[in-house]
Amino acid sequence: MSQFDRRLPKVFCGFVASVIFIAWCGVILVACQDAVKISKPDSIKKEDGTAQAIMPAAPSSIGAVEPEISWEYDPYKVLVWLVDDGSKILRDVGDRIDQRIERDAYLEEYNGWVVTCERPNIVWNARIESNWHVGLSSLTKTLAADVAVEKKEKLIVVRLAKSPDGFTVEAQSLDVPTRQWSAITKLSAAELERIPAQAFAAMRRSFMPLVRIERVSNETAYVRTRATALSRRMESDEGGRLREVPNDSSPIWVRDDDVFLPVIRRDTRENRSASVDAPISFTFLAIQERLGSTLKCMTHTAHPAPLSGRSGAQIKKLAVVVRPDRKPTVLSITASEFKASIPITGLDVYHYRPEELGSKDYHFLGKTDWKGSISIAPADDGSIRYIIIKNGQLATKRPILPGLYDTISVSIPSDRARIFAEGVVESLLGQVIDLAVRRGALRTRIEIALQKENFAQAEKLLNDEYLKLPSMRELNIRLASAKERLMSRKDADINQRTRIEKMFKNLELGISQSLVDKHVTLLTHHVLNKISTPIEYPFEKDPPVEGVPQESTLPQETSAVQASPQTPAKEQQFD
Repeated sequence: MSQFDRRLPKVFCGFVASVIFIAWCGVILVACQDAVKISKPDSIKKEDGTAQAIMPAAPSSIGAVEPEISWEYDPYKVLVWLVDDGSKILRDVGDRIDQRIERDAYLEEYNGWVVTCERPNIVWNARIESNWHVGLSSLTKTLAADVAVEKKEKLIVVRLAKSPDGFTVEAQSLDVPTRQWSAITKLSAAELERIPAQAFAAMRRSFMPLVRIERVSNETAYVRTRATALSRRMESDEGGRLREVPNDSSPIWVRDDDVFLPVIRRDTRENRSASVDAPISFTFLAIQERLGSTLKCMTHTAHPAPLSGRSGAQIKKLAVVVRPDRKPTVLSITASEFKASIPITGLDVYHYRPEELGSKDYHFLGKTDWKGSISIAPADDGSIRYIIIKNGQLATKRPILPGLYDTISVSIPSDRARIFAEGVVESLLGQVIDLAVRRGALRTRIEIALQKENFAQAEKLLNDEYLKLPSMRELNIRLASAKERLMSRKDADINQRTRIEKMFKNLELGISQSLVDKHVTLLTHHVLNKISTPIEYPFEKDPPVEGVPQESTLPQETSAVQASPQTPAKEQQFD
C-alpha cells in the first residue's frame, strides 16, 4: 500500500469532522436568533385582540437617538444596595435577602424591570449609613457618577438596622436620570425571618415610575410612560379564555392619582449627563386622561409656560412620580428687602383644591407666626393644594404638595412701603373724617343760632371754633409732605410708588369734594350780615367719594363714619 493510500482515511475523517462542526455552529446560530425573537416578539397582542408591531431597536452609536418605541418596551434597570448599621447578625443574613429580593422582583414584574441586588463596598456602606438620618441628597452627584450606578435607571438603598422592637427596614429610591430621591419607606420586622419579605416590600413601595414629556400645549402636557407596555398579566374573561391585560398592580405602573415632578436633563454628545436642572419650583403634573401609553396631564404651576422650549437628543424633559409622606410641610414666607430675606408675620394664608379654583371656595388656614412660617397638614388623598398668601390687597398663589418637602420657602416682593403708606393714608383719612364731622356739627349749631336770631352766639361759634379748624389748604400741605416722604423710601419700587400715588390721588379728590371752602364763605356772609334765612349750599350735590364723608348734613356724616375703612368690612374676594 502506498503512502497516499495510508493517509486517505485520515483526510476523510478530518473532512467529516469539519462538516459536523460547521453544522453544529449553524444550529447554535439559529437557536440564538430564535431566542432573541422570543425575548422581543414582532408583535404584542392588545386587550382588543389586535396586534401592535414592535420595531427592532437601531444599533447604538455616539449621539444617536433611540427609537421612540424603545421607551415603552425598554425595562427599567434597577440596582438595589443593602446597607446595615454594622451588626453582625444583619450582615450574615444579607445573602438570603439578596436572593429573596431578586426572586420576588421577578415574580412581581418579570418583564418591566431587571433587578440586581448586591451589597455596596465598605466605603459606600459607611457613607450611606452616616448620612442616612440627615438625608442622602448630599451624595446624589457622587452616587450618580459611580460606575455601578450610572448604567442603571434606579438605585434603591435598603437599610437594615436593629431596633428595640426587633429590626427596622427602610428604603429610599434614587431616580438616576432626574437625580430625585423618593420619600423614605419605613417598615419593621419583629423576627429575623421577616426581614427578607419586608426588605422587598420597602423596595417595592419606594420605586418611582418615570415618564417623558412629549408635547406641551398651554396648560396641558402629554407624557409617555416608561416600560409600561411590558407590564402585562393574564386573566380570564367571562368565557373562561385567557387574555393579556395591563398589570396595574405592578410597582412600575402609573396610578391615576399620581403626581409628577418635572425635571429638565441636559446631556453631552457622549449621552452622559452633563447637568440636571433642579425640579421646576412650584410645578406639578396631574393626570387627566389615559391615551394608551400616553397620559394627558394638567400643569399646575406658579410660572408662565414653565415647560416651554424645544427638547431633543441632548435636552430631555422628564418627570418622575412623587408620592409624599403623610407629614406636615412648613411654609416659610419671606420678603426680599435690601438684599436680605426678612420673614413676614401676620399674613393670612388660604388653601383650596385644584377643582375648587372656579368656585373660589377658599379655606382659611391661619396666619404666619413671628418667624413667617405656618404648618400645612398633608392632604387626605395626597393631592395638590393651592396656597394663597394675602398681603394687604395683594395675593400670591402657589401650588404645593404637602409632605413632599419638610420646608418650603416662598419669597414675595417686599411690600413694606405700600403697607406703611396704607397706614398713613388711613390716618389722614381719619383726620379728614373727624374734621368733616366737627365742621358739620358747628355749622348746624351756627345755622340754628341764626334762625333764632341769636347773632352773638353764632358769631362766637364762627370765630372761636369754626374758623380755627384746619383749612383745606393746610390738609393739602400735610398730604404733600407725607406723600413726598413715602415716595422717597428706598424700599419702594416702581409698582409700590404707583399704588401710593393712586391712594393719595383718591384721598386728595375726596378732600376737594368733602371740605369745600365755599361753605365757609357762605356761612361767614350770613353771620356778618345777620341773615336769619336758611343757607342754600349749591355744592351739596357733588358726587361723593367712597370712604370720605360729605359735609352737607350731620346724619350723612355720621353714617359715613360708621362705614369708614376702620370698621369691619365684609369678607373680600380676590383672584
